Amino acid sequence: MPRTDRTVGAVAYSDCLIIGGGQAGGWVAAGLRQKGFSGTISLVGDEPYHPYERPPLSKQVLAGEQPYESTYLRPTSFYEESGIGLHLGRRAVGLDPVQHVVTTEDANRLSYGKLVLATGARPRRLMMGRAEVAGVYYLRGIADMLAIRSRLAPGRRLVIIGGGFIGLEVAAVAAKLGAEVTVVETEDVLLKRTTPRIVALAVQELHESHGVTFRLSAKISAVEGVGDQKALVLDNGEEIQADLVLGGIGVTPNVDLAVAGGLRVYNGILVDAYGQSSVPDIFAAGDVTNHFNPVLGRYIRLESWQNAQNQALAVAGVLCGESAAYAEIPWLWSDQYNLNLQYAGLPTGSTGEIIRGAPESGTFSIFSTLGARVIAVCGFNAPKDVAIGKRLIAGAQEIDSAKLADTGFDLRKAVAR
Repeated sequence: MPRTDRTVGAVAYSDCLIIGGGQAGGWVAAGLRQKGFSGTISLVGDEPYHPYERPPLSKQVLAGEQPYESTYLRPTSFYEESGIGLHLGRRAVGLDPVQHVVTTEDANRLSYGKLVLATGARPRRLMMGRAEVAGVYYLRGIADMLAIRSRLAPGRRLVIIGGGFIGLEVAAVAAKLGAEVTVVETEDVLLKRTTPRIVALAVQELHESHGVTFRLSAKISAVEGVGDQKALVLDNGEEIQADLVLGGIGVTPNVDLAVAGGLRVYNGILVDAYGQSSVPDIFAAGDVTNHFNPVLGRYIRLESWQNAQNQALAVAGVLCGESAAYAEIPWLWSDQYNLNLQYAGLPTGSTGEIIRGAPESGTFSIFSTLGARVIAVCGFNAPKDVAIGKRLIAGAQEIDSAKLADTGFDLRKAVAR
């Protein structure tokens, strides 16, 4: 049976202490018990909610189709029944790796045998010069979603800064709810960091068919107004009136605790393929990690549902004595209207793009290649192509470009068995 928390002197002790109450932290805790960990487990989260996953917050939950409790990873009873101590609404602010102690902002001291940092990331703030623009909303957690949802209504003018996945997912929900949506993006095309141009243009066309307006290659030079009512002035002099402004300009990994503890940090907490940080007995998982991926042969930081869950489970396995590295092809997805957009692999160094299917049909995919090898695939309502593409990437297989482009050719036949 799992042991309950115990104290050593005046300091609460856990055999495994997890900092972070999101998807990664929750899966580390659950994974430990699933894999037979019998020691004490405690999880500290700075939000008052049980461990949950974030993707539905910008989709079904924001649309009011599901309650936010539907995002919880486990029923609330699971943690007590599994002997997992939850410390919610408490922020960890100090780390002493020598003493194996984490300090919370209410001056509690938590001692550990093993520590897992699953602190995630926070939205980048919209700045004018050195000052943060007040009254801008961001979507990261449940409280953010509730604040935004309460302000969405037919006819409300929503301006979204940033044409990435979060911004476009909110745009889709808001448009369906009858809001007037404008997206402002500094690049000349949407999703420039993650998707091929042909896909980005198809995504833009889909949004425009639902009434969303775009301002591309545009920068904000001034923000005027108080509270939710604002006027955004673009660098070309255009002024856009808004009843609600959402910032979707990326995230920054929450490495403050790692820095305080002297861990190696570079675009996240640096960890190996087993989630081990540069300091003994301290591991990390999820969005906060810059981890070594054996499949790609390089370090990478991912902001995805897949990584938050599967890296967490891999770390849980290591803590239970398993020796398997976390080695998966990066994969992410987005749902917008009736569109399922998926992406797998990394196109870095790509020498070519092969289109499979007709973009005007609403179902197609783009394979990024390096020579005769597939290194990335993006599917526009083509999940099967992405699934097969992941196998081609993992196997580093060579495949004739004509077969990739031929929708009559069964791609499964190209996968080595």
